[in-house]
Amino acid sequence: MEHCIVYLSSSVGLLQEKDLLAILQQSRKYNSEHGISGVLLYVNGSIIQVLEGKKEIVEALYQRIEEDKRHTGVTKIVNRPITKRIFAKWVMGYQTLTARQLENIQTVLDLDNHEELAVESDGNIILKMINLFYHGNQHN
Repeated sequence: MEHCIVYLSSSVGLLQEKDLLAILQQSRKYNSEHGISGVLLYVNGSIIQVLEGKKEIVEALYQRIEEDKRHTGVTKIVNRPITKRIFAKWVMGYQTLTARQLENIQTVLDLDNHEELAVESDGNIILKMINLFYHGNQHN
């Protein structure tokens, strides 16, 4: 069964474009080798990432991310089985957000509530919102 984890974190210091490209290159290689798909959204040190794949592989990757010293405040907001991948075409899609776009996402997700969000099994508003945001703001 497929599984999805969505988390938020803060980078230790602001990431420069070259740092982000290195992270993306490493992530894309790893994800391709392990059957993981997803998307990374970044703005001024704030990260929202969606990971999709086999449960044990996604959970192992999330644990590595939690231990990665480049992140702080790693907070899981979604952890559930999924019937279909939303980002199946991307081993790691990427988008830099403006502060305003991040504020809009935070408002929708109520990020001040750090408890994992309860979600409907097939109607996950968070994943749908991130998917719509990503596709609506893609410049490539």
